[in-house]
Amino acid sequence: SNRRYIFPKSTSHVLGYTGKLSENDFNSTVEIKEGMTTVGKVGVERFYQNLLSGTPGFEKLETNANNEIIRVLEKKSATRGSDVYLTIDAKLQNYTYELLQGQRGSIIVMDPHNGDILSFVSHPGYDINLFARGISSKDYNKLLKDKAKPLFNRALVGQYPPGSTVKPFFGIVALEDGIIDKSKVFACTGAYKLENYKRPFKCWKKDGHMNVNLSSAVASSCDVFFYRLAEISGIDMIHDKLQKFGFGQKTYVDLYGEKRGLLPSREWKSQSRQSAWYPGETLNVGIGQGYFLATPLQLANATALLASGGSSVTPHLFLRSIDRIKNEVSNFSYSDNKNEIEIDTDSLHVVNEAMWRVVYDKSIGTASHIKKIDSLEFAGKTGTAQVYNLDKGKTGTKSLQDHALFISFAPFESPEIVVSVIVDNGGSGSAVAAPIARNIINYYFENIKPKVAMQ
Repeated sequence: SNRRYIFPKSTSHVLGYTGKLSENDFNSTVEIKEGMTTVGKVGVERFYQNLLSGTPGFEKLETNANNEIIRVLEKKSATRGSDVYLTIDAKLQNYTYELLQGQRGSIIVMDPHNGDILSFVSHPGYDINLFARGISSKDYNKLLKDKAKPLFNRALVGQYPPGSTVKPFFGIVALEDGIIDKSKVFACTGAYKLENYKRPFKCWKKDGHMNVNLSSAVASSCDVFFYRLAEISGIDMIHDKLQKFGFGQKTYVDLYGEKRGLLPSREWKSQSRQSAWYPGETLNVGIGQGYFLATPLQLANATALLASGGSSVTPHLFLRSIDRIKNEVSNFSYSDNKNEIEIDTDSLHVVNEAMWRVVYDKSIGTASHIKKIDSLEFAGKTGTAQVYNLDKGKTGTKSLQDHALFISFAPFESPEIVVSVIVDNGGSGSAVAAPIARNIINYYFENIKPKVAMQ
């Protein structure tokens, strides 16, 4: 019997699909049972293959030379595998998927207190029912050649410069280390001069932000403040201290193939590029550019630490499984999913308040133009990550536009969800990604949460 998926495109990158057993499956962690012909290939179908798959039924027959059956040697009836339930909310999943209509990108919605992933979207998806039925090579090649890369799971393996979304995290570790205090002011005239560098490092605001402290630098996303902070901090401090937010590491979500992004260091550069680290590279890393890369899932995970005040949880899709034969339920083990990380409360407070200002400070907040939500306040950080292109001849085309990012949590006072949005080549985080996150937060508290509470 073939699988039939109800929401094939919106859930494609979470569920994955089953397909015919191949050579690779025999050399993997998959338990191959006698008589098995299909197996989970990617996604949850693959990760939980051993739980999901039952055992095929079979008869072993003895025949004579004319192929006539003499007797049945052994008979075994088929057993069904366990049912696996996910943390994904189907309505929210479909809603978030639709918000990326016509765009490429990814969205993660998660609960920062227990790691439940409520929505996991990579857009565009593809029709997993095609695979379940046994996809034709014509259809498969069409998917492979598609410029929008529907088979590419952006949320899990897409690696993007985090851009300005890294500023809150950098701000916290700089406060914790006493490199600055919350009232420390740097002057932003629109660019920053670094010794022995011909070209100035530009701020996104040409005429500058004037005098800014950490809070107003996060709210207005001032680059010069963070160039200066990066220069004083140095790459070693940035690399060592940002690790606690999970940059450069896997989140260990329950899917195969997760990428770990890149939190650059001197050591990494000398090994991968066989060259020394330059001061200008530190400045770029300080604003989430240069060699710095993060996955959408990592960004959601890091944001969850801000929202929970340092309770680290592993993001997960597994909720429970039910063995229908033994009638046994196995629930996700929430008690094992907490790990406290030291975050100084005052430093966290300064930065979270600055992220509130991003949305509500009309004078400088980079997302303060977006429509507000009536009974609820949220906090966030915009990011616009430059896509470096070596072949300068082609700029201006959509594929070379900046990536648009927004990380957020809501409600501001006691956060219940984290929303992380990346729109590939979307242009600007404040114009493109922030409104999407706002709509998701609004939808969640209007349509999803009331139902959860009623259960």
